[in-house]
Amino acid sequence: MSQSLIDDRGRPRYGLFDTPPDLVNAADFDWRTPMDRPRARWRRRFGYNQFQFIGLCAPELVIGCAIVDLKLVGNAFFYLYFPPSGELFEISRLQPLARRTHLVLTPDRGRAAFAARGLSLVIDAEQAPRRRRLQVDLGRLGRLDAVLTEPPAFKPLALCSRAGYSGWVYTQKAAGLPVSGSLQFRGRDYALDTGTVFGNYDWSCGFMRRHTFWNWACCSGRLPDGCRFGLNLAAGVNETGYSENVVWLGDTFLKVDAVDFSFDRLNPTEPWRMRSFDGRVDLVFRPEGLRREKIHAGLLASNFKQVFGRFEGTVRAADGEPVAVNHLYGFCEDHYALW
Repeated sequence: MSQSLIDDRGRPRYGLFDTPPDLVNAADFDWRTPMDRPRARWRRRFGYNQFQFIGLCAPELVIGCAIVDLKLVGNAFFYLYFPPSGELFEISRLQPLARRTHLVLTPDRGRAAFAARGLSLVIDAEQAPRRRRLQVDLGRLGRLDAVLTEPPAFKPLALCSRAGYSGWVYTQKAAGLPVSGSLQFRGRDYALDTGTVFGNYDWSCGFMRRHTFWNWACCSGRLPDGCRFGLNLAAGVNETGYSENVVWLGDTFLKVDAVDFSFDRLNPTEPWRMRSFDGRVDLVFRPEGLRREKIHAGLLASNFKQVFGRFEGTVRAADGEPVAVNHLYGFCEDHYALW
């Protein structure tokens, strides 16, 4: 039976969900000041943020894109990296007051969209079967049409945690998903249903801390024995009583304890190290490229670094046996935000 995230008393339902909520009814949240006074309506509107990220990984290409709604501004980016040649293309656009930026409150259904000069992104989510279709239009440069499908037995991460004294964050994530579709770019055609392309998504929203930071790692691919592999790790956010750290081995969902990220903040293209306190994860990430963006617009600020490259190391299966991760592509992120 589906349910809403906010209950009939205006309180979020915290914790890990076996089944994601059908509706994130943020407008029903009873948001208070630290001194227990109700927040003004305008504060409620501008205090709520939402974004959606999709990544595709394969030995032949890496794609990252996102739609972000911060109310005062809308933002979207898309980048495409070809590991064999080192070719990198990226584009980013802003929309004042989040014009032509649309995100829905239903994590598993509905359309997210962004449009600006030279860049159009559309993400359509379907609930049965659970899948996401990503369409990117780059004008004369090309077009992407990709579908990420969750197998019937697959369980995504769905988590609601406290943010600061009175806020909350809901996040829904999955990695290691099969991908189908096609890419046309600068006169070249690429098939995505080759069995080597795997995807991840991140659907997040909430009344976040005014000053927020996070480190994040995500990886998707296939292990040497043919098993699908997905990884989502984070530190600095969504850790108030719970964490969002998960390994997927095929359709098996393995929860991971807190993770330490060791990296050089001023030189993010140097290797990163990620180790979990429970010993399940011990990985090194070797960057091959970087997308960074700094925005300082008065009430809003962002210092964003997303690095893409390859993971290697070990994770441990449910029985404790080590599983080797050999040069699978993915992402790491270091992000500070004022919103």
